[in-house]
Amino acid sequence: MKKKVISVFMASMVALSLVACGGSSEPAATPVVEEKEVAVEETTVEETDEAIVEEVADFTILDVTTDLVDAGIYAVDDNNTEYVITLFRDPDDNTYISLMLVAADESGDLICGAYDGDSVTTVPDKENGVDWTVFDIIDVYTETECTIVFAEGDDGSVAVSNADFSLIMEGQYLSEEETIAYMGAAVSYIQ
Repeated sequence: MKKKVISVFMASMVALSLVACGGSSEPAATPVVEEKEVAVEETTVEETDEAIVEEVADFTILDVTTDLVDAGIYAVDDNNTEYVITLFRDPDDNTYISLMLVAADESGDLICGAYDGDSVTTVPDKENGVDWTVFDIIDVYTETECTIVFAEGDDGSVAVSNADFSLIMEGQYLSEEETIAYMGAAVSYIQ
């Protein structure tokens, strides 16, 4: 019985190696895994139309679906610059936040980064009666440190601020569908 199990195992391994190499009797020049690694290393944001959120996972903001959106927040400042904050997850449940800025002349920018409990702090604002949630992230596109700030009121309201709290805007929540639409538009603002 033991010899039969070993024979079946060896036959499976031979069949598996043939499938992995494309069924050829000649050895492949490079293993499939190495070819994928080279493709990932050579891919850059400039070479694609997609925003790479995490190269290792090969996940982009265009892959975010409504079930992965945790929140979408929209605000406009006095200069008609639009701010769209999105909290979302990848299929592995890693958490991300993005901020899209679109100026009145339709120029814009997008920052995006992963966050966890260590990169999120709360700043109490007794004057306005809210606690600001501050996300300190590393932007995946420029690899620079960035800060994204918003606050939720007890009444369901939301506000957006810049890092030094000198610009505070009343915001509104977006539906998951609206958030996905903004994320699709955000790809054109990657710098």
